[in-house]
Amino acid sequence: MSNKSGLSVFSGTSVMITTMLGSGVILLPRAFKDLGYIIGSLTFLGIAAITFFTLFTLCSAAFQTEKKGNYSYFGTCQSISPILAYAADSCIALQGYACCLVYLIALKGWLPKVFGLQTDGIIVVGVVIIPLFILSSLKSLKKLWFTSYVSVGSVLFLSFLIIFYCIKLGGYEMKASGFGFGSAISVMVFALGCHQNILKVFNELEKCDLKEIVKVSLFSVIGGSVIYIGIGLTGYYLVGDLKMSILEEMLEGEVSDKINGLTGGGMLVKGAVLGFCFVMMCAFPMQVQPARDSILNLIGKIFKKEKISESARMISTVVFVLSIGGLACIKKLEYGFVLNIVGATCTTFITFLFPSLVYALGKNGNGILRILAGGVSLLSAILSCFMLYQVIKG
Repeated sequence: MSNKSGLSVFSGTSVMITTMLGSGVILLPRAFKDLGYIIGSLTFLGIAAITFFTLFTLCSAAFQTEKKGNYSYFGTCQSISPILAYAADSCIALQGYACCLVYLIALKGWLPKVFGLQTDGIIVVGVVIIPLFILSSLKSLKKLWFTSYVSVGSVLFLSFLIIFYCIKLGGYEMKASGFGFGSAISVMVFALGCHQNILKVFNELEKCDLKEIVKVSLFSVIGGSVIYIGIGLTGYYLVGDLKMSILEEMLEGEVSDKINGLTGGGMLVKGAVLGFCFVMMCAFPMQVQPARDSILNLIGKIFKKEKISESARMISTVVFVLSIGGLACIKKLEYGFVLNIVGATCTTFITFLFPSLVYALGKNGNGILRILAGGVSLLSAILSCFMLYQVIKG
């Protein structure tokens, strides 16, 4: 099947890398600090290898069970079990909800610091929630197409800024190993997770062929890993004993005094933070709408309603956004904790557990690969329990 107006392998890879680049990147330096530069790098490469394998198993299962050009995460899981399909859709919805909560908590903390304001977080949430609700209520998000480029630009700007400061200011001695696996692995899994969009890219490829989407998967994982390991290691080298995200360390941590001593140093950091704030505000509705629609679709299937009315969508959007705003007002709730929780659960299921299960339980896969997929399923379930325990304990 050929689609001349579709995506090339390069374009598909760009879309997937853009999907990866998000809020997870700012916590990677701390993750590498928790594990050390050697153990951290090896762990990240191991997670990247499993990520590629599960991208392959998901696409392969879809290729074997669904019609070309009509692949979906829900449909692929449904070919194995309706329960698995509903579980997958629920996890995608919960992950979207948690991402929005992470964005709003981060905005609540960052905006006053950038503008030097002594403002209560509840007031910031109250002000920011208005444009976020308006954006989330849009019928079409096509007008926000440019945000993918801004997202990539913000991450690249941050990476070049960290490298520049490493050269100008030097850095700290990095330890080779550490044992903070619980929180570190959940951040790495969250950072590499892109499985919810791989089948959409598969549908839009010029050649809707398994070999082509495998190339996209491989190049995406390699490209994302290079960017992430680079930011993780250089950020760790620059700051040393990270206690916050790399942006917060550069904005108000110990290294900020050195940065402010450079001409225009403080303004560059504030520019990087504002760039991420803008990306998060635009990414908020892009997470709200699919998460909301997943919930409404699940409700529709349970109660056998084929069509969801616009009034139901609007009411659900109001409830969705206001509930996120209410949770974001909790003073002791940190976005790093939320990110670690969702990384340990929903993201691990979407990225590792479900893709490996649909291949392992399918009938048409390679025998050895099916056994390997079964092993990944078991490993991901154990890993999820371990990470969740460590995050809650910590």
